[in-house]
Amino acid sequence: MLAWWKRLLYSFLSVLFGGSVVGIAASLLDSGAHVGFRRLLISTCIVVVASLSGWLVAIPIVLLVRDYRGWRLWLWGAVGFCIGPSVVFGLGLYGYLTDPLSVGFVAGISGFLLLATLVSALSTCAFLFS
Repeated sequence: MLAWWKRLLYSFLSVLFGGSVVGIAASLLDSGAHVGFRRLLISTCIVVVASLSGWLVAIPIVLLVRDYRGWRLWLWGAVGFCIGPSVVFGLGLYGYLTDPLSVGFVAGISGFLLLATLVSALSTCAFLFS
């Protein structure tokens, strides 16, 4: 069993790891052969900062749950995978409900959902298997 502050630190580092990997991959896939360090850094920072909202949602789970062994590993892994897409879907739904005429975010939500799912998956795996 880890102390609460270690679990919190591990979860923060796993979000930084997941966001960085997805940010670098997204930048490399988007820019093709011409990758600049500045563009790579900016896209990575954007994904990491956007990932912190999911980390804030996950903090109560990280602090309350102490046992990640056995069947609980798979249960909390599934919950962790769903946090990022739920945050993005909730933001898109809120944007649609407050202003139905601006459907730009909702129409392009599939790319955001994919990025959020990848960050959630990598972060959850890094946290649970560290």
